Amino acid sequence: MADIFLQKGFPHLYDYVLRLPVIRTIRLQEQQTLRRTFDENLGPADHVLEVGAGTGFYTFDIAGHVRDVTALERSAGMTRILRERIENSAARNITLVESDFFSYAPAQQFDAVIAIGVLDCISDAKSFLERCISLATKCVIVTIPRSSFWASIHSVFGGMMGVHISVYTPGEVAAYLRGYRYTLQETGLRTRWSHGLTFVAVIDTSSK
Repeated sequence: MADIFLQKGFPHLYDYVLRLPVIRTIRLQEQQTLRRTFDENLGPADHVLEVGAGTGFYTFDIAGHVRDVTALERSAGMTRILRERIENSAARNITLVESDFFSYAPAQQFDAVIAIGVLDCISDAKSFLERCISLATKCVIVTIPRSSFWASIHSVFGGMMGVHISVYTPGEVAAYLRGYRYTLQETGLRTRWSHGLTFVAVIDTSSK
């Protein structure tokens, strides 16, 4: 099956969907959790790598907390949209790189590596997390889709678009991160009666 994220026209559809009022409402709890996480874990001297920056939904939030951000995105269409946004913004600390994550070879490590919404579509979570950890001297901030009622709906809609959505249980997350200190916050449509869509994980890489 063709990679839908690299198909012509998909970046604009993706960007449009993210900005729909209903999607913004669904993502509000996640945004609030991530902004608190940025406040607590990022500093003004940090060099940050954002993996899968997409069209920049979180890029500018991250840039407001740190010295500089390298926004990594493999889709040429999404890169074009984000480049235009950067050029039209006041942000001067964002460097955009068009590359696949596993092919990317930075000259040095980063203080923090951030990957939001990427693990949803990754088939080898362990390798992805290990590479994030290898590039971060301070921490990794990553969203992990949680096995839940809402995730099953998310998976159905992903399947309709030709995208396989991966989800993970707390036990699976613990197995992937064995040996590392980390915290998990459950967020995104979390209620008294249902689990949320997403874990926000902060992995301490300072002592690796």
